[in-house]
Amino acid sequence: MRATLSPSFTSSKMRAMFGLITECTEQFVHYFQNGDTKIATVEFKDAFTRFANDVIASTAFGITCDSLNDRENEFYIMGKEVTTFRGFWKNIKFLLLFIYPPLSKLLGINLFDKNVTEFFRRLVKTNIQFREKNGTVRPDMIHLLMEARKGRLRHEQSDGVIDTGFAVIEESNVGKEEKRQTKQLSDDDVTAQALIFFFAGFDTVSTLMCFAVYELAVNPDVQQKLREEVDETLKNCNGSLTYEALLKMKYMDMVIS
Repeated sequence: MRATLSPSFTSSKMRAMFGLITECTEQFVHYFQNGDTKIATVEFKDAFTRFANDVIASTAFGITCDSLNDRENEFYIMGKEVTTFRGFWKNIKFLLLFIYPPLSKLLGINLFDKNVTEFFRRLVKTNIQFREKNGTVRPDMIHLLMEARKGRLRHEQSDGVIDTGFAVIEESNVGKEEKRQTKQLSDDDVTAQALIFFFAGFDTVSTLMCFAVYELAVNPDVQQKLREEVDETLKNCNGSLTYEALLKMKYMDMVIS
């Protein structure tokens, strides 16, 4: 599986998704710019969770959400259900699945409710069918996983752009061998991989951003220095941030790291 999917995570593939993330970021900024200017307090954990939800929906599942304005959209509700591990029986099921998977499988124990898994399975399957029927190409993970399933996903030669350093790591060589063994991906495999992205980014990203803005609030000198770097970078990009420019923001990387 890792050999099959590793070409999906090359820097060039990630760079192609930058536009999708930018759209979600602009949507996030516009929400507060167009909102009540008298608001002095913002629940950033909720705001950043909704932002992370929209980014994952766009980059991993290939759909557009606006969770700040449409606060009860189905994708957000189901996402919260997937990433919430509260409740006695849910914790018991999690322990059984983690400690002894064969027994859990024998007993038919599933971590998530059937309506949740069916929602994501149906979402991915419908998305794939629509793209195959209409020839739709969108630079997201669904497209890359579809390409991997067809055996058309390959590691690409570097385009000469230096995009490693600071918090960005070098690409793994796993999967680059010509005779690597690959796995045929089913719709359920694609759904599972998309859900893994959800687990990896939903709470971790929102928590990181929440702590970051708190630290910036209590350290105004750091906030001012970061603001100056952001302003300078945007000036050099004519107001439109690029993937390459973001990687050159040393102080931003230091703050986030």
